[in-house]
Amino acid sequence: PLVQSWLATYFEDLNKDARLSGVDFPTFLRWFDEVGLQRHLKVLGIFSRLKIRDGKQGYLKDMPRVVRYIQEIMIDYPQYREFNDLFISQIVPALEAFWSKEGIAQVA
Repeated sequence: PLVQSWLATYFEDLNKDARLSGVDFPTFLRWFDEVGLQRHLKVLGIFSRLKIRDGKQGYLKDMPRVVRYIQEIMIDYPQYREFNDLFISQIVPALEAFWSKEGIAQVA
């Protein structure tokens, strides 16, 4: 709710200053969610690479939160249903096995 409030305020400011025109809030929210989804998927890969290739595990503890965010966003968009099914059935179990091996708390 807090992020949505900030986003709504930012959207209003963009429209007030004429920096964004012809775009409604649902479209703006979808863009925001899609960019966030892409970035969070990229982060999972980066955090994994840092551990596997470079032996740096500091970010592993943040991975469950990133996965929760990805799942929360994809559930709201039917166009991601197939990818969400794949994510839940294949990627999350692999990540959970990886986290278990590394002693990281599971996704709630």
